[in-house]
Amino acid sequence: MWLCGWILILLIPFSTWCFASTEIEIAVIFSSDIDPYQQSYKGFKDYIAGEEITPLISTHYLQKQSPEIIIQQILTENPDLVLTIGPQATILAEKEIRKIPVIFSMILNYREINNSNSTGVYLDVPARVKLNYIKKILPDAKRVGVIYSSKSSHVFNDIFMECNKMNYKLIGKKVSTSKEFKNAFKEISGKIDSFLMIPDTKVYFSQSVKYLLLEGIRRKLPVIGLSSTYTKAGAFASLESDYYESGKQAATIALKIINGSKPASIKPIDPVHVKLSINLLVAERLGILIPSHIRKESSEVFGK
Repeated sequence: MWLCGWILILLIPFSTWCFASTEIEIAVIFSSDIDPYQQSYKGFKDYIAGEEITPLISTHYLQKQSPEIIIQQILTENPDLVLTIGPQATILAEKEIRKIPVIFSMILNYREINNSNSTGVYLDVPARVKLNYIKKILPDAKRVGVIYSSKSSHVFNDIFMECNKMNYKLIGKKVSTSKEFKNAFKEISGKIDSFLMIPDTKVYFSQSVKYLLLEGIRRKLPVIGLSSTYTKAGAFASLESDYYESGKQAATIALKIINGSKPASIKPIDPVHVKLSINLLVAERLGILIPSHIRKESSEVFGK
């Protein structure tokens, strides 16, 4: 009996030591205070909080503080990790922070992050995933249209390779400015049975998007947009990263670094969770029937 008592006494401090919470200092730089960035940040915090870690977080907003002051504060605090949310924050950290591990998030995979202290999660949905969704929601579509510029050639090339693998014909048109968009769309619209938008500010702005969505309905051509905002505005459907889940993915990378992995040994990753939104009114105008299981699978359905 006395032996059991001694075993219990010995186990108590050992158990406490095993499950003690670890304090980790994390500096977070926000490009802005928009809702998608906050969703990603919440996913990061929620995941970290469930891992027996006490995060001591300092937040910095580029819209509220100068970049110089933010960098000075972070270098003075010397946190264990820096999380950047959005492109401006990531570019700043890439230039100014070299000795602290940096995890980037909410940026498009246009540019390579070459710093050995940086890794993270990209925002854009991989071409393969987009085409798999097109196959699911538009099973008869075989010719995909894309308008791109030199800024998004990387994205276009990825789509081209995946189309070859999946027996899609890709009809692309390269433009130099958004002013060329209308003529480019007129040139390819009769050769395609679906149109895929890609992230490119040289191609898409308010007027070109408005033209595309109206022409898509007029020509009975389903447009696949970049977010639910486009779906609500008149796109047939949209695909986008789940921002909250993307934040959780960034947290899994943080845990690897906390446990001793070097950022250079962790390859940047694409989003795993993708959200589909559908516009039923547009589908009806296009003569496309949306099966009930696709409606249930969609994160947002407009025009119910």
